[in-house]
Amino acid sequence: MKFIFFKPILIFLIIISCSQSLFPFGLIQMNDDPLQSENFIQGDKTTLRFPLLFKKDIFTTTDNFSACRREIIRAYLFYYLTFQSEYLLKSIKRSYHYLDIIRNCFQNYPEIPEDLMLLPLLESGFNPRACSRSRALGLWQFMKNTARPLKLKANKWLDERKDIKKSTYAAIKHLKYLYDSFGSWDLALAAYNGGANYIRKKLKESNAKDIWELRKAQVLNTETAEYLPKFIALLIIYKNQKLFGVPEVDFPSDIQETREISFNFPVDLKKLAFYSGMTLDLIRVYNPELNFNITPPFYKNYSLRITKEAIEELNSLNKNLYIYKYKQYRKHKIKKGESISEIAEKYNKKEATLVRVNRLKNPHLIYAGRILYIPN
Repeated sequence: MKFIFFKPILIFLIIISCSQSLFPFGLIQMNDDPLQSENFIQGDKTTLRFPLLFKKDIFTTTDNFSACRREIIRAYLFYYLTFQSEYLLKSIKRSYHYLDIIRNCFQNYPEIPEDLMLLPLLESGFNPRACSRSRALGLWQFMKNTARPLKLKANKWLDERKDIKKSTYAAIKHLKYLYDSFGSWDLALAAYNGGANYIRKKLKESNAKDIWELRKAQVLNTETAEYLPKFIALLIIYKNQKLFGVPEVDFPSDIQETREISFNFPVDLKKLAFYSGMTLDLIRVYNPELNFNITPPFYKNYSLRITKEAIEELNSLNKNLYIYKYKQYRKHKIKKGESISEIAEKYNKKEATLVRVNRLKNPHLIYAGRILYIPN
């Protein structure tokens, strides 16, 4: 008999085997001391009824709940269902905006487990503007030194670490590289957090073969040691929300089918919002990589993601959304002592044109080394 018949039964056993404070979401009152769930976290006769772990991969142990045999997994189930319940619910709601886009990217790489689509739950709470203390950015939390070889651009106008589609493809490429390097997804995910060289060093120091042996050897820093258990706990909860009693998160009313549309010249997002029927906030939700309310002036055929209905509306109105129409730009690196008027005169341009194209708040406060874009 396949295990799927036992999934609801096992969840029920989890609930009745722990204290009444473990699952607060509409099931049980939170009047009791949360620490009374210690019996569940430490394990008892009921939790030991989960299927055996053996040498199954992390995704199999997540699907059949055998991962719950590990005390650290049970501890993080408790953690996210209680102390981090608000974070969990907000992350679930944000995920609805981006999962279809991410899923379409993953479908081009069938060798990559689809469960990894949910890694932003842990990395960023599905917030593409999330920025860590170490300056990692975006849904997938890329550092600049990791993003650069993955061809994610970052400049004054945009940061592609926040681009949903481009950052997802970069994450897939990086995860695939890590899996090819270590031969297992548990070590690949540990390396995603701690770095490939760091994990190689710790494996060599401890003679460990997997993340669980590394944890047992206590050679990893706390963040990397807890990274995979946290992800597994979040994965179990997200894929079994009803069984865990997580309340239904209101599906955002502004979610619609989106498509990419290319523009030949820089576009004013406020104009786009006005003529398309989309709100400016929703345009920014789907195009979080942009630092301003215009597309970068030096990009040819820049693509924006907007709703299907907005595209149809724009096609019917045939409105001009462009701020200016320049086909080519040259770069000018400001020299010490140069003024905006001198640069404008040098290239036979109006000072106001350079100010507008480069979004200069104060043209009198330019500094040496900054790049200006000069339209041809």
